[in-house]
Amino acid sequence: MTNESVFGGVVSFCSVGRDDLHSMPQACVAMSLARQGLRVLVVDWCLARPGIDKLFKWADGGERCGGGNSGLVDWLAACSTEEEFRWREHVISVRPFGDAPAVDILPAGSYGSDAYPRQLGSIDLDGLFVHRGLGTALEAMRSEWIECYDVTLVSVDVDRARGIGAIHLPDVLVAVFVPLGSDGIAEVQGFLRRAVAGHAGLPFDRRRLITVPVVWPRPDVELIDRQLIASEMEEFVLDWVPSRFDVLRSLEQCSLPGRLYQGDLREGEGALASLSGSLVGVLSKWRGRKVSPGSAFRLARGEAPAVGGGVSGLFSCRECIDVLRAYLDGELTPEEQAHFKAHLQDCPPCVEFLESYRSTPALSKKALTAKMPEELSQKLVALLQGALKRT
Repeated sequence: MTNESVFGGVVSFCSVGRDDLHSMPQACVAMSLARQGLRVLVVDWCLARPGIDKLFKWADGGERCGGGNSGLVDWLAACSTEEEFRWREHVISVRPFGDAPAVDILPAGSYGSDAYPRQLGSIDLDGLFVHRGLGTALEAMRSEWIECYDVTLVSVDVDRARGIGAIHLPDVLVAVFVPLGSDGIAEVQGFLRRAVAGHAGLPFDRRRLITVPVVWPRPDVELIDRQLIASEMEEFVLDWVPSRFDVLRSLEQCSLPGRLYQGDLREGEGALASLSGSLVGVLSKWRGRKVSPGSAFRLARGEAPAVGGGVSGLFSCRECIDVLRAYLDGELTPEEQAHFKAHLQDCPPCVEFLESYRSTPALSKKALTAKMPEELSQKLVALLQGALKRT
């Protein structure tokens, strides 16, 4: 895969329900994307629990790194004093193994020092947003990430940092969770809905936030039925799966292997290849490339060529609904019409919706032209006259 195949984008990884489920999957995805020739930046926005850089080694082959570098906390401190802070100067180049391409990391800061907790505690995020234009500064830094890298992977603390990592920064939000029961599923749903709503309210020109729920079926816990998980997560994946019938399969393709808990990064990289493919496909499509959610899903299954090879895919259910009026009015391009019709061949619910949509005007017209029976008309007139007399 060449660098020209991806326009760039930001993917945030977070853990819902349990702390730090996402660091190792994020590291594995970074490795996989780097091996495909992509320029990858990993951003550690887990400011309260930093350390994703500890999973990597220095690019020159040294020992594992972690905790000794300035980073985002220093950038926030500079924002509070209006000092200049160039984030590029604090990026470190790392690699998980000697044979892997290097990955760049923007660390949280010098979290190995005694001064880090005090520095973090002194930052007033609310004050920075209100008085120092933190939102604009974040948007500028985010734009620079997109310009410099093919993919930026942000490590996020849930319910911390005022939603910066889960709402403000991402184009795609990956939520890693262990499905322990209905309460756990409801927690994931609530988090993703709040993130989508918050993202939609940003005062910046953004596309809709794409959500990717990632199930981690731990071998040491009893999980709920996978079909139930698919049903509850359907609303969050319809932007990037070809049809409702692929929801379960897409979640299975993007689920994580239990062995990642043992820290096997090499096996994890291969096991997460489908998740990496899905994220690249979704990002490529969402940033304006000719890769649809259908192509992204088939890419994840290993059924499509590399992104950027001119692959065109099916519309998702949500996209079909969005372009339905244009389809009926003949305003779609021939290629778009082909994608629309191809989706309908595999999605009976969308066919049913289309037919009901088509028949609605005729049914409404018929209802308006139908003559009311004389007896019913007289009763209605009498009822209205009685009501008027009472008033």
